[in-house]
Amino acid sequence: MSTNTSFSGGQEPSISQYIQTLQELHRAEMETVIGALAHITSLSPEQVKPHVDSMLKQLVKEKEKQPPLYATASEWVKAFREWAANHHHDAPTLSDYALSRESMYEDEKL
Repeated sequence: MSTNTSFSGGQEPSISQYIQTLQELHRAEMETVIGALAHITSLSPEQVKPHVDSMLKQLVKEKEKQPPLYATASEWVKAFREWAANHHHDAPTLSDYALSRESMYEDEKL
């Protein structure tokens, strides 16, 4: 199943264009999901579709927040440092034993 959603002209697509492209490429899957949700909720597909569209929009926005897998090393380092800066720095340190090979593999001892 291919999910190639490249656009010509080198322009980044808007979220609505991207979602429209996804819906066109995966029309059968979208109909299956909407049909299943309509059956489960006893609503009509027309009532379910706006909810599925909203969820798809949220998922696309969430995906945009994630750094791309093809980021350069410097972009990855920057993203990692930003991620690390968002964590508590007052956590207690681990003991030498906790970091030792023996503690990591103690359940494998015979």
